[in-house]
Amino acid sequence: MGNFNLKNFLDIYNSTELNNINELPNTIVQIFSSNAFDDLSYKKYIKFEEDVTKYVDEMHEYKKEIKKYTFSEEEFNFLKDITVSVENIQNKLEIKKKILPYSSLISSLGIIRIMNMLPINKKNLNVFEIGPGSGYTGAMIIKNNHNYFAVENTQGFYMWQSFLYKELNDNFQEDLLIKKNIDIDQKITHIPWWEFSKFFEKFQKLDNQIDLIICDHALAEVNKECLKYIAILSKSLLNEKNYAPLFLVRTFGAFINSNYWEILKVFNDAGFMNIQFSNFIIFIPKNSKLANNLNIKNFIPKNLKPGLLKNKFYLILNRLYQFQILKFKNKLLYKLKNFDNKKSNTQKYNYLDLYKYIKKKRYAL
Repeated sequence: MGNFNLKNFLDIYNSTELNNINELPNTIVQIFSSNAFDDLSYKKYIKFEEDVTKYVDEMHEYKKEIKKYTFSEEEFNFLKDITVSVENIQNKLEIKKKILPYSSLISSLGIIRIMNMLPINKKNLNVFEIGPGSGYTGAMIIKNNHNYFAVENTQGFYMWQSFLYKELNDNFQEDLLIKKNIDIDQKITHIPWWEFSKFFEKFQKLDNQIDLIICDHALAEVNKECLKYIAILSKSLLNEKNYAPLFLVRTFGAFINSNYWEILKVFNDAGFMNIQFSNFIIFIPKNSKLANNLNIKNFIPKNLKPGLLKNKFYLILNRLYQFQILKFKNKLLYKLKNFDNKKSNTQKYNYLDLYKYIKKKRYAL
């Protein structure tokens, strides 16, 4: 990692963030720097090197779904390679009590499996992720040689992501450390919240250049105005010359700032239609070729307040209608109706095998 030391990075990040907080209007700071972590008193900032391990395996610790995962041999080795990278980072930072990823790593593989099943070009994609968390979805995208853009508004996660990206690609340059401007011509582009808030004025070069946007466990947790901004910006970023420019969501996260129907309406108003699969949702720009071909209408209740019976009625109505159309117009998407992103084709390994591997490595650390 060369001179990419944590103390130096912390000083630059914190001073740059403070300068932007002082320069930006209070409303903009509130919209883009805050999230559900503030409501939950979740620790967003780190001060010491050891603190960085708190972000190595976060946000998925208690998910029962982890126990449902199986892996092929190739996938299992892929996951092991990433744990080695995580170990290497902590060795270089001289972390005494090391942490290796488990649940967040497995969960990210589930997103990649969905991504690989979607009707998009699989080579040299421009992938934009909002809220990468511990960063393993991005790690897998990077290792698959796609171009990757990541936006993060929590300092602790931003720190960890930077070290991870540098470990995976030695050519990665954290722009905050170099010239405090974002260079979008890198293979990996890392964007803090204050730069994200200026996207329309500073990053016009990215308009219609993104093939896939991913946002997992975040849309329901961001500020309502930030949610609207994400939807409108995503419509601008996605390359509508492609057959299927997509916004992929596995889950909306904890419904703290917005509920399910509010999120669907925001994206609908921004120019998206959606398809609700069993384990994920995709938003498709209404004027894309895929959307025009499908011509699907989304049924969203006028009263957006959640209700058990109403939720069930509209979910069933949308799914019956959507998949009746997909059955005749798009066989590939129709096959994903009940796609289980937790199962591999060969099922040679399961979650316990990865747990045993990590446990054995931790004893050896």
